[in-house]
Amino acid sequence: MAKILYVETNFVIGIAKGQDPEAHFLLASEPLPVRLVVPNLCFIESYSTWNQEQKQRRKFIDDHLAFQTREVKRDRISPRAKSLLAHLEQTQIEGDALINDIKGRLRDTLDLLSQKAEMIALGREIVRDSLAEALIDDPTDNLILWSILSHAREEPGPAKAFLSNNHQDFGLPSVKLVLDRSGIRYFRRTEAALGWLRSIEDPA
Repeated sequence: MAKILYVETNFVIGIAKGQDPEAHFLLASEPLPVRLVVPNLCFIESYSTWNQEQKQRRKFIDDHLAFQTREVKRDRISPRAKSLLAHLEQTQIEGDALINDIKGRLRDTLDLLSQKAEMIALGREIVRDSLAEALIDDPTDNLILWSILSHAREEPGPAKAFLSNNHQDFGLPSVKLVLDRSGIRYFRRTEAALGWLRSIEDPA
């Protein structure tokens, strides 16, 4: 019976920002060694999360770096100013290029995830459960958690795990207890989740 690995928004963002090569390796595997399952809400949250961060990066480049560049240009005597100006201008170019790189990787990751992962639809029962009991203070993360718990109830057989480096919410002892009672192991790092997969495939 195929094992289930639940993932959420940080799985996508980690790949897009180049921070989780193991997650990229897992998603790119052919065939996948596990049934990847993701709440469809995470597709929307991934765009929202990146748009917010993109604005912050854009603000740093357009405001802070641009301001420093203008100030350094005013020094027409110091050779150091000329050298610093070249570095600042190159930093702006590289910053713009990095934003575009991440944006492209985000689209590619979401496209690949949409092809390979099973999606949990945000149904009426999940919304009502999340409103009735806030297991996590953040309402979006609470919806994600209830989506996963709902899916797990409908799939009692397979071994299950949940991967999220958002340990401030999903790693809370009370949340881990709820996941454990639903037969779901919690992992903060992709490497640990992959180790769990290998241990089930080839038990000692």
